[in-house]
Amino acid sequence: MHKRNIMLVILLICAVACSMGCSSKKVSLEVEEAEKVEEAEKVEVAEKIEEVEEIEIAEETEENEEIEVDELESRKRYTIALKGNTTTGYTWQYVMNPKGIIKETKAEYLDSNGKGQVGASGTFSFEFEGLKEGEVELYFTYAREWEDKEPAKEVTYKFNVDKDGNITELVP
Repeated sequence: MHKRNIMLVILLICAVACSMGCSSKKVSLEVEEAEKVEEAEKVEVAEKIEEVEEIEIAEETEENEEIEVDELESRKRYTIALKGNTTTGYTWQYVMNPKGIIKETKAEYLDSNGKGQVGASGTFSFEFEGLKEGEVELYFTYAREWEDKEPAKEVTYKFNVDKDGNITELVP
């Protein structure tokens, strides 16, 4: 009887060991399958990201093309927008040469958040209207008026005004 009990215990241990081995193989297969699914999902996400990036690049290119076309278009009024920050004391000023071809119709500063926060950047906007036929140059400087230093930034715009007062930017 004692031998029989030992045999039963051995059989029981073997049965338990076998079932554990089988279940560990099952768990191992499930883990492998989960890893494959996860890898496939990563590939799918990467492909979608590439598609979105391609779309964004295409849209960006289209926007830039529209801007370039718009810059070359003639119009009665022309607006120049320059980034700046009045809270630092810097402002955009310009010199027109020659005078009398175009005139400024509007000049304003718009802060980016509309709340007038100290340190917030914004945009200096200058609108011009064509007066008579000819070419004109606007030389803009970004500086503090009270300082006797070189401007922090400089930019020059050249325009042609036709007989009807249409303004076209001349691109160098």
